[in-house]
Amino acid sequence: MTVNDALSRHDKDFWFAAMTEEYASLMKNQAWELVEKPTGVNIVSCKWVFKLKRGVGGEERYKARLVARGFTQREGFDYDDTFAPVVRRDTFRLLIALAVKLNLEFDHLDVKTAFLNGDLQETVYMRQPAHFVKRGEEAKVCRLKKCIYGLKQASRQWNKKIHGVLISLGFKQSEHEPCVYLRIDDGKIVIVALYVDDHFVLSNDKAASLALKQELMRHFEMEDLGSAKLCLGINVSRDTDTGSISLDQKHYINELVCKFGLSDAKTVKTPMLPNLDLQHGNPGNLPDVPYQQLLGSLMYIAVSTRPDICYSVGKLCQFNNSFTADHFEQAKRILRYLKGTADQCLLFSSRGDDMFGLVDADWGGCKVDRRSYSGFVFNLCGAAVSWGSKKQDCVALSSTEAEYIALSEAGKEAVHLRGLLGELLGCERSISIGCDNQGAMKLAHNPLFHKRTKHIDVRYHFIRSIIEEGKIDLFYVPTENMTADVLTKALCYPKHSKFREGMGLKSHVKN
Repeated sequence: MTVNDALSRHDKDFWFAAMTEEYASLMKNQAWELVEKPTGVNIVSCKWVFKLKRGVGGEERYKARLVARGFTQREGFDYDDTFAPVVRRDTFRLLIALAVKLNLEFDHLDVKTAFLNGDLQETVYMRQPAHFVKRGEEAKVCRLKKCIYGLKQASRQWNKKIHGVLISLGFKQSEHEPCVYLRIDDGKIVIVALYVDDHFVLSNDKAASLALKQELMRHFEMEDLGSAKLCLGINVSRDTDTGSISLDQKHYINELVCKFGLSDAKTVKTPMLPNLDLQHGNPGNLPDVPYQQLLGSLMYIAVSTRPDICYSVGKLCQFNNSFTADHFEQAKRILRYLKGTADQCLLFSSRGDDMFGLVDADWGGCKVDRRSYSGFVFNLCGAAVSWGSKKQDCVALSSTEAEYIALSEAGKEAVHLRGLLGELLGCERSISIGCDNQGAMKLAHNPLFHKRTKHIDVRYHFIRSIIEEGKIDLFYVPTENMTADVLTKALCYPKHSKFREGMGLKSHVKN
């Protein structure tokens, strides 16, 4: 929506009020100074971005943001480094599980105009924003003093700023997750996780948590949203009686159903039919349907709260540049499945087990190139905190080899989770991983079957070293109980439902 579109609608007064509020904030923070336009320099353009934001209760808020068009910046002149980390979603779920396990408060802080706190090191000139150009100063440009949104380096400078503040407050940055900071003092635990302008504070001491919030508010203008309810597009619900926490995206799913015209469509019990044979279409003659847009939305759900659709979405993504009308129908089937199971949530319970993983492979599962699929899931406190579904990079010559490769991929994730848990809990323990192929388990412990396995890439033997170092333990799981099977292939309803529950997806609980 352009500025002219926003100011010609029936709710134009609300949009203009949002623009005025944003402009006032920029002036308050002294984001720029007006100067005569210099010669021979790059002038960055800018635009207004509009969004109607909705809270957990459905309330609407008009939001206007002035952003620089970063694509008009020149590397080496207007910016250098741009990388800035954000907390990973599996780390976010791990923190949720720890909040349940250790009975931690889980609060949400929102930093207002976060990027304006970043120190701009380069000299950058920007055009004046539309509808806020003063008479007689039309020829002047803005010499930026702060990192406004849209600049290539804005997120990095903000990350450096908040990092410095947290370190000065006695926090230690995690070696395994750069956006997680930890401080333990006399048994008082305070953990801070960063996702751009969203800060999540976990603590077992209310006084320590309050003191941190006050200190942060002394440095930055931010809003204390209290107990986390809507984080990264995920609804967070805590049962005060049991202490359990559930994660779901019901509202987002319902919005997608309406957006793609499936409000009256019938629901289905599984996201994909077993043994479905999909073929590539003609890349030069793609149907005029929003296939990639729908898949992007489904992928967001798959990596956030719904591992049960991870395989199906990943499989359809292989046809992003060669899809047909049949592929689009399959994508809509996944959405119809989500429509019927929108009340399913990841339920973390204090009565859940310690962390363990399950790994599986579907040998030669792809009928196009005969590569196998790997799948793994790690559970903590009764629900999945990390999962993955991926086609393997090479062709496995046996089911043992396919399972061995899958074990190696799961082992890498286990090492990361083990290290992060060790930092947060103060001690490192081995993580148990279940596998349903005894040949792969024997191969992981010893270099057996040399004649049949000597061709396996040496990088997959990583699993042996971490077993010898005691970082992980393997145990056998019968195939009928292998939850990770749902991450390697499409299953019939009884198995799909059973393994979905095995990943902690259950009906929504009340607040």
